[in-house]
Amino acid sequence: MKISCETARDLIPLYIEGIASSDSAALVEAHIATCEECRKKLEEMREGCAVPMDTDAVPLRKIQAGLRKRKILTIVASVMLSLTFAAIVIGYLSSPIYIPYSDGSIQVSEKADGSVLVLVENPSATGVDIYSIAGESGTVYHMTAWYSLWDKYVTHELAGAITVNADGKEISSLYYYNADGSEDILIYGTDQNPGGGVITLPRLVLNYYVWLTIILIIVCGIILLILLMLRKNKKARGVVLNILLVPIAYLIAHLCVKGFSGATYSATHDFLTIVLAAIPLYIALLLGVRLLSKNKQHA
Repeated sequence: MKISCETARDLIPLYIEGIASSDSAALVEAHIATCEECRKKLEEMREGCAVPMDTDAVPLRKIQAGLRKRKILTIVASVMLSLTFAAIVIGYLSSPIYIPYSDGSIQVSEKADGSVLVLVENPSATGVDIYSIAGESGTVYHMTAWYSLWDKYVTHELAGAITVNADGKEISSLYYYNADGSEDILIYGTDQNPGGGVITLPRLVLNYYVWLTIILIIVCGIILLILLMLRKNKKARGVVLNILLVPIAYLIAHLCVKGFSGATYSATHDFLTIVLAAIPLYIALLLGVRLLSKNKQHA
């Protein structure tokens, strides 16, 4: 059975797609075998159906580079948070635990050269803190003994014998303080206040740093808000935000190390712990802000 060219051209699209019936396909094949014009039409339609491959890989590479960068930022941020946690744990393990005074736990002896030797016989003591205050009849010294979990369970170091007036000053009194707000106990020399009332109080220097960070957070927050409202350049907002994250990181680190208290008998140790925890935390916050910005751009 022969078909016309018009009928063949109507069937050719179905033939190309492979959805024509076997009879229709046979008719098309029989027709194009004898019709040069329809055979060319078939070849043209087949070439037109072929979708050209997009060989431009630049957009794909950009997407891959963006995903790789976000992955690296996420990994680095996770590492920084881990370092923050490690600093807090190490600070906790090395934090002084002060030992209350008990009779016989401290032995005081004076050498011929005037130096005073203190022997801490408490088996838990791994360190001694001493500070001095100039008095009318000599120098007044205050001391306490402590241990840390790290020394107790890892290094097993002991305080041993310590020279109180290693600076060569003459001792008029030596007190022991319990680091709990109670009165200091005279263990050598003359009582400077026979009526009582000699107390070693904790230092409040960390509170000053906390208030300073809060002020910086408020100031930087106000500046950033003004820049956002005025729609100033993006670079200025980024600089202010980076500065804002510094006191935020310190405040978070302080809360993790000291909670809501700023009083401390070991100010140097606690401050160093807070700083060591705040540095990687600041980096993690920077990376977190950058990740949020990138996710917002691709949303």
